[in-house]
Amino acid sequence: MNLKELTKTVKALEKRKGFDKTGKKKLLEMMQEELNLTKKCIYNKKKFDHQLSDLQILILQLAIRNKTNLHDELIKHFRKSEERYKDI
Repeated sequence: MNLKELTKTVKALEKRKGFDKTGKKKLLEMMQEELNLTKKCIYNKKKFDHQLSDLQILILQLAIRNKTNLHDELIKHFRKSEERYKDI
């Protein structure tokens, strides 16, 4: 599943479950909680992988709330990085 498909899936799930009403501040609080849990399971691959997926979904939810096109933003980021680190 590519980023655009994943975003569409998350958006549909949010609407179906009523999560689309969760504000950005609450999502950031949830992300902090997930980061704290992720730190605790760094040596347990199964749990760590699960936490990464939770964080990915929260990032997508924040992007949706902010009307951020992550696909385009990532392309811009990588272009800038290529320029910045072209001598490496």
